[in-house]
Amino acid sequence: MVPRTGRLRSKRFWLRLGASLAGAALVVAGGVLAGAWAMLDASLPRLDGVVSIGADEPAAQAGRADPAQGRDETAPPGLASAASIVRDAAGHVTIEAASRTDAAFATGYAHAQDRFFQMDLLRRIAAGELAALFGPQAVRVDEQNRLHRFRARAVEAVRALPADERAVLDAYTAGVNTGLASLKVRPFEYLVLHASAEPWRDEDSMLVLYAMYLDLQSGEMRRIASRGVLAQQMSPALAAFLLQRGSHWDAPLDRAVPAVVYAGGSDGSNADADTHALPPRAAADGSTPDAANASAAPVPGPAPVPIPAERPAWLDDASDPHSIVGADARGAALAAWMPSLDLPALASPALELDPDARSAIGSNSFAVDGARTVGGAAGMVANDMHLGLNLPNIWYRLVIEVAASSGRAAMRVAGVSLPGAPIVVVGSNGHVAWGFTNSYGHYVDLVEVQADAADPARYRLPVADTDAADPDSTQTPRRPLARRGVESGATSMQAAASRAEADGGHAVGTDHDAHAASPSDAPGWQHATVHRETIEVRGAPAVTLMVYDTPWGPEWRVAGHVYAVRWVAHDPQAANLRLMDMEHAVDVHAAMDVAQHAGIPTQNIVIADRAGHIGWTLAGPLPHRGAQADADAGAGANFDASSDAGAKADAGTDGMPVPAGRYTRWDGYLDAASYPVRIDPHVGALWTANNRQLDSADQAKIGDGGADVGARATQIRDDLAAHARFDERGLLAIALDDRAKALAFWRAVMLDALDPQALDGHPDRATMRALVSEWDARADADSVGYTLVRDFESAMYDGWFGALDAHMSGRYAGSGYRGASSHTLAIMETLAREHAWVPHRFENWRAFVLNRVDAAIARDTADGALLDQARWGERNRAAIAHPFARMLPAAIAAHLGAPPDRLPGDINMPRVQGRSFGASERMVVSPGHEDQGILEMPGGASGHPLSPFFLAGHEDWVQGRPSAFLPGPAAHRLVLRPGTSAS
Repeated sequence: MVPRTGRLRSKRFWLRLGASLAGAALVVAGGVLAGAWAMLDASLPRLDGVVSIGADEPAAQAGRADPAQGRDETAPPGLASAASIVRDAAGHVTIEAASRTDAAFATGYAHAQDRFFQMDLLRRIAAGELAALFGPQAVRVDEQNRLHRFRARAVEAVRALPADERAVLDAYTAGVNTGLASLKVRPFEYLVLHASAEPWRDEDSMLVLYAMYLDLQSGEMRRIASRGVLAQQMSPALAAFLLQRGSHWDAPLDRAVPAVVYAGGSDGSNADADTHALPPRAAADGSTPDAANASAAPVPGPAPVPIPAERPAWLDDASDPHSIVGADARGAALAAWMPSLDLPALASPALELDPDARSAIGSNSFAVDGARTVGGAAGMVANDMHLGLNLPNIWYRLVIEVAASSGRAAMRVAGVSLPGAPIVVVGSNGHVAWGFTNSYGHYVDLVEVQADAADPARYRLPVADTDAADPDSTQTPRRPLARRGVESGATSMQAAASRAEADGGHAVGTDHDAHAASPSDAPGWQHATVHRETIEVRGAPAVTLMVYDTPWGPEWRVAGHVYAVRWVAHDPQAANLRLMDMEHAVDVHAAMDVAQHAGIPTQNIVIADRAGHIGWTLAGPLPHRGAQADADAGAGANFDASSDAGAKADAGTDGMPVPAGRYTRWDGYLDAASYPVRIDPHVGALWTANNRQLDSADQAKIGDGGADVGARATQIRDDLAAHARFDERGLLAIALDDRAKALAFWRAVMLDALDPQALDGHPDRATMRALVSEWDARADADSVGYTLVRDFESAMYDGWFGALDAHMSGRYAGSGYRGASSHTLAIMETLAREHAWVPHRFENWRAFVLNRVDAAIARDTADGALLDQARWGERNRAAIAHPFARMLPAAIAAHLGAPPDRLPGDINMPRVQGRSFGASERMVVSPGHEDQGILEMPGGASGHPLSPFFLAGHEDWVQGRPSAFLPGPAAHRLVLRPGTSAS
């Protein structure tokens, strides 16, 4: 037995040893933390001094392709003259250079310093190469995106660039790789992942552009598939009612605007009253506005489809009488539908928004002409683009200044750039200012084919329709018309494969098998072109994906169907750098010409010039579908209830899947002269908000790929009509308008039901009535009434369509009525006005509505919560963070995100705002008056959490405070100089 004193000594020994070991562990841990901190600090970029750049150094050469890709190897990219990267106190960058190529080099250098990991994610998302960095968890997303083979398309897009654009891209790529190599330690994200940063290549910039196609247009694939599923659940008459396009919310540019009554001046508070509409302005060519806008005469919009007599079969399906599908639950369904959003890698639409908010992806943009600005000279543009919000933000503030030289004037363009591309996307060049909104046109067709179960490389059309695949048939898919000429023959990817084989290899990133039909093939069967795509997976074996290419596009298997995807993004017209020419546009007409030839996801573009003119058109390719092919999307038409799923050959696809034998392909692309335009409208204002832009037949040229219901556009139009003249703060106030006009109807429905009898014995109902009655009709952060009415409207949706959504999701995971139609708001209003579709378990309309009121109450009092504490800002707290915030411990993640601010705004109002979705920038600028302009963005210039620029300017965006469009005084200057050594 051990003596007590021995046991005490032994205990003291172990305590001393434990303390010593603990101390040593703390020292080691402290050393590890200090070392990690030092590495993180070393990954910050250099901001000041002089760096000598050698054009022949490995970093500058890393992104260069071989001569087979068309590169002039005798002229290696680099700097011809010194260029400077100037940063203000917030890190906003101004590039000063002697030439456009030197400016591109410096832009690439700055992008790599601040945002390389973001650039890497964007190229990997588009190429389907995330798994090589993140491992097996990313394979599903890579398979989804590799279907489109965008890396091979990007290589072809680079080949097709004219020499001047190629020179700029070469210089940008060299700048990116030189900037990346300049970091003492690779960007911190690669330290966390224990991975290396792969060099940038020219085609990666095109992949960044394709990533925007995925973000802005790929949703049309899911929309069409959902509409097909919906149509299979019901009769044509019900489908026609639920899928109608137009409503009283439409605010097209060519519809007669009521007499304008201006209530005041630029801010509505001064005496600058004007009670009459402004006189028409002359167009730049001296014509009247009617002549300048004479693309087509206005006609009435689509007539409302009456509620069919037939009762929906799903309406009386058993369900929880107090159920409510709130924003969070719908967000979970959206997550299932868009699995790529689960990855920390993807900067894309936020999950917590309702699925009907998909049409909010794309933004607000509006303009007033010179007669309606306070200065009375130049026009003015406002733009806020709605996208997913991460840190860093998708955009990068940038000013590019190129000095004058012999035969060339000085150039300055300011605005926001997309890291990965050498272009200012929206902004002002001093002569014109411009902004974008997603057009939601019809850019995707799903062409249904029958796959051979025994041989997935074979597909079949109905025997009677085999001529549709005959190369000589008028329905044969052909290579589309070029922007400046006509091409015919093979599809772009078939041409790419042929060219790759001629170069002695395969199409980039693939193995290529071309199956030729043999005489023994059964009638009606065709062989697809097969691409074996190899997906590299970190820490696991590579995965092989077989992509089956039909003449219309790659096969997509979904919801029990096999569709060939015909998408504008697959054609050569989709991607180029012509938007860069906006730097030199001098007026509205010149800017329109640039926009109409740009290879970008097709956008509404709103333009103002220094002379006071304003204009709207489309930027990006527009398919030419012929006079009848897409007339369903034009004036006075809705979903065709008489057709089976709307797939009549003479009525286009109607936004539905279409059997291959009935498919009428689009015939090339419109030339610039055929684009819809509006110039100098007599009201002196233009507005776009992802809505239906026109009532005229010209709307058919755009089509309908899920255009917004129009509540935002209507509110913006009315805000513009409220005052005679605006300054920059006046237009910013419109962008920040959080009045919930779209919920006024539902407030009235709720209050009408909450009569004294309904309140008797129901104290929560009485509380709800009192809170909603005193609501100021805004979606501000402190608003309780907004939360309650919004939840009531959601409960009404669930009462009508919850069971339908369940049926649809069973066929196609995550789909539902809101995914098939962006007009649910208007359809629900129609049902409510008629007291229609009351489920049988309720005695009458009033009982149904009160049940939905109780469902909203149940949601807002869950877990003991009080109704009067249901403040909107508590639910709408910012969740804006670096993607790695979801991968690291909470203590570390806290330093990778913005504060969880309570945010005003929501969908269906100008101030679109979710927890991690909303205005990715707010810009107001008048060309020639950039010093008075406004530009605010979430997050800061740098993607590095230790940078002082990580959140610089973010608070201005949260509060809606005007921040300067142009950078402030120089705080840092890094000079890049041709040479061989650094100093």
